[in-house]
Amino acid sequence: MLRIYKITIFLLICFSCYLQPAEATINAEYLNSFSTEDGELLTVSNLKFSYSIDGITVVTNATSVPSYARWATLSSFKLNSGAMAEAKNFRFMYSLDSVNIVSDATSIPANAKWATLQSFSVSDGKGLSVSNFKFRYSSDGLNVIDNATKGSIPANVKWCTLESFRFGSGAGASANKFKFNTYFINSDPSLNISSPVSNQSFSSVPAYDTMNCFIKVYDPDAGDQITVIKYSIDTDLSTDLASAKNVLNIDPSLPRAAQNSSPGETFAFNIKPFNNYPALSDGPHTLFIYVQDDKGGVGTATVSFIADRTPPTLMGTLKQVVSKNSYVKLNFSASDPSSGVILEYYCAGLTGSGMNAVESPPIFLDSTQAAYGEGKLITGTVQATDPVGNSMTQPIKIKIDSSGATSPGSL
Repeated sequence: MLRIYKITIFLLICFSCYLQPAEATINAEYLNSFSTEDGELLTVSNLKFSYSIDGITVVTNATSVPSYARWATLSSFKLNSGAMAEAKNFRFMYSLDSVNIVSDATSIPANAKWATLQSFSVSDGKGLSVSNFKFRYSSDGLNVIDNATKGSIPANVKWCTLESFRFGSGAGASANKFKFNTYFINSDPSLNISSPVSNQSFSSVPAYDTMNCFIKVYDPDAGDQITVIKYSIDTDLSTDLASAKNVLNIDPSLPRAAQNSSPGETFAFNIKPFNNYPALSDGPHTLFIYVQDDKGGVGTATVSFIADRTPPTLMGTLKQVVSKNSYVKLNFSASDPSSGVILEYYCAGLTGSGMNAVESPPIFLDSTQAAYGEGKLITGTVQATDPVGNSMTQPIKIKIDSSGATSPGSL
């Protein structure tokens, strides 16, 4: 009769969750228009704007700014006059973790914290010049600082815009009537992972190959909808969701009106990591989960997990040659990256169980029993299975040969 070695293995997984804090909806400003005048009929026209809604794509040469955006700025305009006035050399200021300056609006990163037109130059046949660029910004979304110089703007403000500048020329040029429009800064959804839980591993064996996920999601922007939940492994694709993988069986289904305060609504779904990543190696990995709202905001959380597709290794008395009417013992041990391996076996009437390594009590092979007579081969099978379904099978063979002519290696 045959029984199976059952090896229970407790693998360590370190789950670390990153929760991106949300904030209340913030009204931001951008310079939308201004007027000009001089003795040469100086006018301004063809104002264009640049912005990003989702932190992924930059829109340039737009004639207007949407009601929601990550950042927005005036990016170009034309001057017109009888003196051939011209505006050129537009330069832009933006911040990620520090304030940077670029000479093209297309070079502003989509995920910039804020961006604004910083300066430009002008010319005509009457000595037209521009100077005294000033800015306005808000550090908290509530209080506005006016008349700031470019060197005084902190990198971590909520928004910033060019506020004013001064024209000068022999023809008495001036710029005035600066007007500003507002937009809402689109906040990213926030998510917190409650499952998978800490200290969990996954394999490609059915019933052990699925991550049963539960996340809490909220978005502080009133009226936003949750439209996408996706994932990736080991590579952050928050700025390239088209390349991220779809989750399975989302409940409740999407799109779904977002709750606007913490802790948010629970979403349940499944991930089968080895379906989309068949070459995933054994060991630690990082799971990225993404939630996107209908305005393109993306929230990200990460979880560390262990992939385990390697069965345990069995060692011990798998093959023996014994004399008739002798005593036989079996002993086994298992090797696996985990601790707490449990062994159980049954072969030739011998049984045993224990942690990591076990040894059977001796059993007398009475040659008067047909099963134990001279020349008989006693067989069995040992199977080791870890907690995520990986298994290893080895044969057990005991040859009764009193002459000693049989070697264990030949069995």
